[in-house]
This record gives sequence, structure tokens and C-alpha cells, in this order.
Amino acid sequence: MKLLFGQEEPKTIISTKSSPQRHRLIEVKKGLDEKLSLNNPGELLSWWIAEDAFDLPSQTIKELRKGGEALNCFFSVANKLFYEESWIQKRLEKRITPNYHLLNRAQRECLPLLPRPDVILDRDWHPKFVELEIAVGSRADTALMAEEYGLKADNSLVRAYTDLMNKRWPGMNLALVTAPHPFFLDLPDDANAFASLLRREGLEVIVLTDENLSHLRFDGRHLVLCRRDGAPTPIQVIDRFIDVYEIAELQHPGMAALLDAYLAGAVIDLNTCKQFLDEKDWMALFWEPRLRKTWRNELGEECDQVLRNMIPRTWLLGIDMQVELPCGQRVPIFKVGELSSKDRQFVIKESGTSTTSSGAQSLKVLSEMKGKEVHALLRSIIGSNTPFIIQEIVNSPRITFTALDPDNNQMITQHGARLKLSVFYVDGKMTDIRLVASNVKLAVNDQDFVVSVIRYDV
Repeated sequence: MKLLFGQEEPKTIISTKSSPQRHRLIEVKKGLDEKLSLNNPGELLSWWIAEDAFDLPSQTIKELRKGGEALNCFFSVANKLFYEESWIQKRLEKRITPNYHLLNRAQRECLPLLPRPDVILDRDWHPKFVELEIAVGSRADTALMAEEYGLKADNSLVRAYTDLMNKRWPGMNLALVTAPHPFFLDLPDDANAFASLLRREGLEVIVLTDENLSHLRFDGRHLVLCRRDGAPTPIQVIDRFIDVYEIAELQHPGMAALLDAYLAGAVIDLNTCKQFLDEKDWMALFWEPRLRKTWRNELGEECDQVLRNMIPRTWLLGIDMQVELPCGQRVPIFKVGELSSKDRQFVIKESGTSTTSSGAQSLKVLSEMKGKEVHALLRSIIGSNTPFIIQEIVNSPRITFTALDPDNNQMITQHGARLKLSVFYVDGKMTDIRLVASNVKLAVNDQDFVVSVIRYDV
């Protein structure tokens, strides 16, 4: 399905009239409902449904594919820099509990194998990594849409994930770790459905959630899930659907056993439990002048250039810092509020793994605020102990889409919608690409949004 260029002015049209398109959307809804019921009985559709998968320009796909290889290199260099540079350790490491220090230094060579960056396309359709996620959700609905829309199995997240497990850890028991979160109540549903899809590919998968997390035990050598109706089940590989802070701060029953097993090297995390790698500040460190030569040398010229094209200019907020405008002018941070809204093209986000940093909760769009509000915000943030970054806004192309609201079967057409992609990479290989679009807010997944996937060739 082609991405239709929309008018700049947001406009929403709602219709309940019968039409071939509405009939097609209702049929897609039935197909997705059946797949959800098969893989996670009782779960209902919770997103606006597109008629089909969307297409992107071939050049965009090519750049996204290169991004996976570059992101592998990025995390490798970041990992090395943390252990070599004490000032980076001081800047990045959380100190709420000593567990962060312990987790950051356990399994030093391990790197994230399933990153899922959030991507905004600029007006010329060049992709920009605006988030580098290693606590990865939204897997099952993405995989189910790819199946419903008939996307190529060779590009499948489920297929690539299964191949990775069989190659790296053949015969080992895998557990998906999840727990209800006030902001992400659907995480257990995501894990249960994803586990079902993996089992169809032949993997043995355990889902750990609030019902059985408290049954975890670590005996000094093995992490096991105890059962009343059978022998304990050993677990050697985990895949987090929760954030690192939920383990480090022991926010759920069973986390102490999981923490101890990871620290002892008895269990491997597919994306590591390194808090320092899960900080948005790495995008600022990538642009840090004193590290520029190091990044280029360690990454290599080609990989460095790919990332320079894909990572927006980002800075760690601090009292004496300056931001650079597109024209090259450098502006002290407390003068940003004096800029016109046209020149104030920045967003502010909390860095790192925490209760308030995920799901765009901390996102502030400075171009949409009054100057006095910007100044007050900056004062409150810079005076706190919580790290925040300031990043250039990437303005996506505006599109038009039509979707079905599954709650009432209304057909909704939005003009002037922004779009965001979430790209699932498995050890550098690009797999399923999730799309959300909305004309309501810059953080397009806040409300009133369609969800679909991208169709592309191998």
C-alpha cells in the first residue's frame, strides 16, 4: 500500500457508510482477531487497523538495512568506551542502588542482539534513529500483522529470532520475562503471543510473568523455575520485556533470583542487563567533540558516516551547554526560550531506563511551547538530578491514511499525519518494521493512531 502524501493541515474524517474499503478493513479485523485468539486467547485488538502493509521508497529501505549493521558496531564501541573512560562511567551509571554497578560490570563482552530503534523519516525520506531501544515490546502485534498482510517470511522477526536462538544457544531453555506495568499493561499479552509464535517455529519457550516470577530460584549455579506439579525447569537464556530498572531495583517478586543468576553468569540476557547501554545520552556522546575521532576510528569511516546520517544532533542538558541551530549558530541553553518557535526545533527527553522515561512520557516539544514555559522547564530539569537530553526535531513527511477503529467499526481518514517506524533488528539483520501514524501529536503513538507494518523485498 502506497504512502499517500497528505495535506499539511491535520484533518480527520469519520465514516460508518458501507463501502468496499470498509468491507476490506472489517475482513482484516476478523483475520487479526483470529490470529490473536489463536496465539493469546482472550486478547482483543487495541489499535486502528490499516487495509494493508505500507511501502517505503527503496532508498529508505536500503538505508534502514545499513542501519542494522551500523547499530551493532555502535553498541560495540559504546560498550568499550564505558569500560575505558571513567568520566563516561560517572556520567551514565545510575546510583539508586549498587545493583546498577554490579549489572553494568557483569558479562562485559555481551551486547544487545535485538535492538529496536524508533525511526522518524525526514522530509526527504531519510531515516533518523531518535531512540535506541533495548527493552523491546510491540513484537507480537507486529509479527501478526506481517502474517496477516502476507509479508515475506524471510524478513520475519519470528524467523530470524528462531534462527538466532538455534545458532547461538541450541538446546537451551529460553524465558521471556515480563510483568504488568502501570504504563504498559499489555506486556504480558505481548510476551504470551510472541511465545506462541516462537513455539510454532519449534522453540521451547517459557513466559515469566506475575503468575510465576515468584517461583524463580537460583542455587548458585542454575536459575530454575519451580513447579508444584513437576521438576524445576532450568533457564539459561532470558529475553526482557521489562526495563533494566525493574530488575536492578527488585520491583517484582523473583527479581532477586534473576539478578543473582545474571551476575553469576548463569543466565544470558538477549539484550543484556547493562543499564549504561540503555541511555539516550549515547546519542549525545556520539556527537561529543572530544569523542568524534574515537568514534570514527573505532567504527570505521563507512559505518561512522551511516550513523552520522541517521542519529540526530543530540546534547546532554547542562547549565553551561550550547545547542547548535541548523544555520550553525550556537545558542546558550537558557537563551533557547528567546528563539522564535520556528528556530526552536528541539525536543527534550529523559535519558535512560526509569519509570518516567519510557513511552514518550517525558517528551517535551519546545517549538510548541511559549518562551517562558521553555525557560521554566529548562530551569527545573537542569536543577534536578535526572539526566535529560535535547535533540533536534525530525519532521516526518505528512501522509493520509484510512483505518478501522475495531471498537466500533468506524472508518477513520486522517490527513496531515506524521509517521514513526520501529525497526526490529536481530543481530544486525533487519526484520519486521512497525509503522504508527497520527495527526494528533508529535509523539504519534500517544493517541488516535493507526498501526501497520512495512512491506519490502529481501
